[in-house]
Amino acid sequence: MRSKSSHIISLAFVILLFLCNIFTNAQTIGPAPAPKDISEIKQMPASADKIMQLIRYARNPRIVYNDEIKRLLDEALQTAEELKKDDLIAGIISTKASIELGLGNQDAAIAYIKQAETYLPRLNEAQAASIYGDLARIYNRTGNTEKASLYFDKIELLTKDKPQLIFQRVINLRNRTNLELRASNYEKVKSNYELAIKLAKESNNPALLKDTRFAYANTLLNLQKEDEAFAILKDLIPELENTLNDKTATFLEILSMNYEKAGDYKNAFTYAEKAFNLANATVRQKGNNSNRMILLSFLLKNYSNFESYYNEHKKYGMDQNNLYSKKQYFLAESRYFDSKENFKLAKNNYLKAFKLTMGEQLAPALDLEILTGIANVYAREGKMDSASYYFKNAESLLKKYNLRPALKLLYANAIKNFSQYKPIGQDTLIKNLEQEMHLRDTLYQMRLSKITDELGTKYGVKEKQQELQLAKKQQQLQTLELKQQKQKNWITIIGSIIGVLMFAGIAYFIHQKKERALIIYNAKLNDLKKQHRLDIMNTLTEAQEQEKRRIAERKI
Repeated sequence: MRSKSSHIISLAFVILLFLCNIFTNAQTIGPAPAPKDISEIKQMPASADKIMQLIRYARNPRIVYNDEIKRLLDEALQTAEELKKDDLIAGIISTKASIELGLGNQDAAIAYIKQAETYLPRLNEAQAASIYGDLARIYNRTGNTEKASLYFDKIELLTKDKPQLIFQRVINLRNRTNLELRASNYEKVKSNYELAIKLAKESNNPALLKDTRFAYANTLLNLQKEDEAFAILKDLIPELENTLNDKTATFLEILSMNYEKAGDYKNAFTYAEKAFNLANATVRQKGNNSNRMILLSFLLKNYSNFESYYNEHKKYGMDQNNLYSKKQYFLAESRYFDSKENFKLAKNNYLKAFKLTMGEQLAPALDLEILTGIANVYAREGKMDSASYYFKNAESLLKKYNLRPALKLLYANAIKNFSQYKPIGQDTLIKNLEQEMHLRDTLYQMRLSKITDELGTKYGVKEKQQELQLAKKQQQLQTLELKQQKQKNWITIIGSIIGVLMFAGIAYFIHQKKERALIIYNAKLNDLKKQHRLDIMNTLTEAQEQEKRRIAERKI
């Protein structure tokens, strides 16, 4: 009977554990935790997890590199070597290479990435693809297209027809476009992205697909195809500027460029500033938009915040991914010194920007701004021959390329200003004025068209926002229902626990009652047996006495 009681209690305990386990599992289901901040990472004990968190942090495109991050990476490298983790060692060295590349230290970047390359034989396929990617990117950025192409090919060979590596293959195809852009191989850029988008769809990873389409829009932006980029993004971003999104900065940049194309520099500046001030804008985006803020302020003749813009321009450095961004950086330098009437530094930077090359890439729009800028500086210095030389070069650009009306108007205004320093023929002046009026009318029509397009986009966006608000409310309702379900689970579990305890208690009480009844029964039975034995003994004794008396009576 004792063993039966123990079995009941054990069964109750098992049921309790099972219920608690169900509840614990229900509580732990949810999204993966967000990447840790640097303050959290520093407080973590030395471990592989700390190293991974630090690598993720250091590779974040929104991080401005500093000595503290370098020091933490050195400490992490020492820990990884002590742990003998080749993948972590290679990851840290590769990250250091990326940091040096971002800081413009190309020799140091190459030295680090070559060191990381030595670990490739000891890495799995996914880890190797990551190191190959860094090798290709660094050699591409440093102008070694032969080696860059070699490593891009290695990644394609490693990841092709391997579903488990489809993510790495998509990223490789996207990164390879920078190599094709340098060679002005625009058809290859298009085909690479078409394949990347196809693979991203096959991966059933909505985030990868969305990010790949955004990357394609960015590439179109670098090719000065703002309209095509805008067509992609307006279907992807469900807000213009009010809701923070990891791609909002790109969307605002395209809006800014569209306004600039129409000669609306005020709105162009507004959106460039909005993009710069976004909390989740990358370092590259902040650098490019600080440059645009300088250039647009110069065109608006508003120099009130030039010092702060110039400080930001220096802080975030140059985007070295394409010729347009590099020229834009030095043009911003020129405009800053031009506004300060430091003609020597202004001319030096204008010339530096004009002479920049990158493969077969071209940036005629910026070249026109550069040439008119340097011509204006020479005119203000009274060096008319030099000014005329650069104005003629600018005129040649206009004849060679079909540049936007806003740039043609910029040139026409520059010629009009030049006439103040050097008289030009009456016929030329009248022709220039007629062209200016025509350009202003064209730009006015373009602005109306842009406003109409934007209003149409905003209407579509408003509908999407309403859909999102509805989806958000549904999500809130689901969250509330889930919360209520958890409360019900709690009540059920607590009720089950109470029920099990009551069942165990009742079973134990009944068992104890049965044991007491059995003891009483056994005691009574023993008493009856004793009484029975006594009765038998008494009966025998009485029978013996009677027999004795009978025998005695016979003798008498």
